Amino acid sequence: IDFVLGQGEPYKAELIRDLPEDAVISFYRQGEFTDLCAGPHLDTTGRVKANAFKLLNCTGAYWRGDSSRKMLQRIYGTCFMKKEDLDAYLARIEEAKKRDHRKLG
Repeated sequence: IDFVLGQGEPYKAELIRDLPEDAVISFYRQGEFTDLCAGPHLDTTGRVKANAFKLLNCTGAYWRGDSSRKMLQRIYGTCFMKKEDLDAYLARIEEAKKRDHRKLG
């Protein structure tokens, strides 16, 4: 808890405090960045090609879904090993949107 508080991460400290006492807590380091994470997801970010990465959406969310708490930014993105795979994924997402039964109009 002291480590994340020292990094200016009060939300992560709260998450850790709420874990059972015997919980295993893992951190992941990527260069200078260290985060509370179940990773690793990649051994190096150098393998992520700039043209195979896309930010998808940015939304606001109240901390823990409580409107009396601070609103945070939630950023969604995706990446693939090759641009062709990213393009195929984005095309599938667009096709799925066309068939979304919740869409009005």
